Amino acid sequence: MLGVDARRTLPLGLAALVAAGGLAGAALSASALAEAPAAQVAAPVAHAAATKTVALRGIAFSPKKLTVRRGDRVRFVWDDNGVRHNVVAQGSKKLRFKSGSRTTTRTPQLTKGRRTTLALRKRGTYRYICTIHPAQMKGSIVVR
Repeated sequence: MLGVDARRTLPLGLAALVAAGGLAGAALSASALAEAPAAQVAAPVAHAAATKTVALRGIAFSPKKLTVRRGDRVRFVWDDNGVRHNVVAQGSKKLRFKSGSRTTTRTPQLTKGRRTTLALRKRGTYRYICTIHPAQMKGSIVVR
C-alpha cells in the first residue's frame, strides 16, 4: 500500500482508487503511477441512457412533469381501460415520434396496451397534451 505522501503526488482520481484498494493489489510504485498519462488515469464515465415512463391513465399523464438527462428515453404507455388518448407536441421544442418511415409531432389516438418510446438528445422543456382531453391532460419533459 502506498503511503500518504506518495498518494499526494497521484492524480486525484487515481489517488482515490489507490486509497480504496481499487488497483486489485497491483504492485505499482508511486513514481510509475505519477508518470502515467492523464488519458489513462482519469477517463470520464459516459452516462448510461435510462428509460423513464409516462403513463396515460385516469385521463391524466403520470407523472405530469418528468426530468431526464440528455440521451435518456421516454416511454409513453397507454393504460386507461379503453379510453382513447394521443400525445401531441406543443410549444417551440417538439417531441418527435416515429410513425413507420416518417417522423411526426403527434401519436395517433391509441388505447390500453399500446406504447411508444423516444430518445431525447437536446436540452430544453418539451410540452405535450392529449388533444382529446386538453383540459385535463397536459404534461412536460425537462431534458438537462
